[in-house]
Amino acid sequence: MNTCNICNRYTRPNTDYCLACRKDGNVSVSNRYSKEYFEERPVNFVKGHIGEALIQNLFSCQGFVVLKYGMENNLSFLSEYLTKDDFSKIELAAIRNRPDLMVLNPDKRKLYLIEVKYTASGHIKLEEFDKEYPYDNCYLLAISKTGFRCVKVKEFKKFKRKEAIIKDKYKLELNEEFGLDKGLIGLFQNNAKSIYKAISDLN
Repeated sequence: MNTCNICNRYTRPNTDYCLACRKDGNVSVSNRYSKEYFEERPVNFVKGHIGEALIQNLFSCQGFVVLKYGMENNLSFLSEYLTKDDFSKIELAAIRNRPDLMVLNPDKRKLYLIEVKYTASGHIKLEEFDKEYPYDNCYLLAISKTGFRCVKVKEFKKFKRKEAIIKDKYKLELNEEFGLDKGLIGLFQNNAKSIYKAISDLN
């Protein structure tokens, strides 16, 4: 088991200092984390990955080709090496904000980018997609107790209130571009409720 050189707590393999010591400023600036990493809130990461898996399977069942594209899927360990000294703001935004999924409709020969967000309330913070977010044509797919909602990021950026996303017109089953089976969406929504309730009970 790998332990921190300062406090002897567990830390990631090949990592000299734990998250707590980095955040407390007990190490040099170059070794501090610039943001929260998976050690701090693992359950939230699990919820996010479950959401991605649900949406991936929902589209796959309908004949779409789905590829995991988000940075956290295969590049998460690189986050701490991305610095403003080496990359421009535009480059950093493009790398860090890569949407979770690339979804191909082989019949229409169209490719979609999808960002999946789990939120118990159904609301998504407006600052989640600020002006620096470069993927305006990406679809935001929100999973919550109220069901699945879907809206393009460029439309989401125009929202005045976070509650706007729970409007009925954004229900995934009403999205004509994807044309997903409404019954199957309902089945996945019910499964999502059961899964997330079970996680909440354990947490």
